[in-house]
Amino acid sequence: MLSTSPSLQNLSIASAMLSLSLRSLVSDYKVTGVTLEVEEGNKAMHVYRNMGFVEVGRWKGYYLNGNGARRFKLKVKQ
Repeated sequence: MLSTSPSLQNLSIASAMLSLSLRSLVSDYKVTGVTLEVEEGNKAMHVYRNMGFVEVGRWKGYYLNGNGARRFKLKVKQ
């Protein structure tokens, strides 16, 4: 899980953490794709889209609190 403190949001920190994590996954583990689920209403969905993730599905009631989820996928270039 990646998370940014509310006081540090909108500073591109989440984008930097995600970018570094993806680079490590590709170089260290030869990962070719990444899938993630994001809670409906998550303010950071634009971060994933800007990084190249594509929405591929939605699930109602996915989380225990009753909120739905969106699934995103990213094909990673080696």
